[in-house]
Amino acid sequence: MLIMSREVMSVRITSDVRDRLQREARRTGEPPASLAEQLIEDGLRQRVHPLIRIVDGATGRRARLLQGPDVWELVSFVRRSEAEGEEKIAHASEWFGLPSAHVEAALAYFAEYPAEVDERIRLNDEALVEAEVLAGGRRRLLG
Repeated sequence: MLIMSREVMSVRITSDVRDRLQREARRTGEPPASLAEQLIEDGLRQRVHPLIRIVDGATGRRARLLQGPDVWELVSFVRRSEAEGEEKIAHASEWFGLPSAHVEAALAYFAEYPAEVDERIRLNDEALVEAEVLAGGRRRLLG
């Protein structure tokens, strides 16, 4: 695991923003400074990748297209696509019903954060194997 050095930075914020940050920190159980850092990181990513949002969900925080699937889903599809080269983008665009610019946006995000997206793909693959094992056990039980 990569440990990044941390630096102190003083930032002036309005009392309204401070109060909202503290409420959200209490709701999530995170220290306000950690939550502020996460929100700043998300905002910086979204400025560079405007078609991508970082979302929370049952499977954790992940990058998602504004109007579409998670980035990991598109990357996984493109990898499995039997199309060649740039045709992979057209294939994904057609399959997901997205403009090719959105597929390109997901691939650009992946290019900058490959380890993050690859980890999400790995976790999904593990969940799929677990689901198949459970389904097999159910089939054997029910005959």
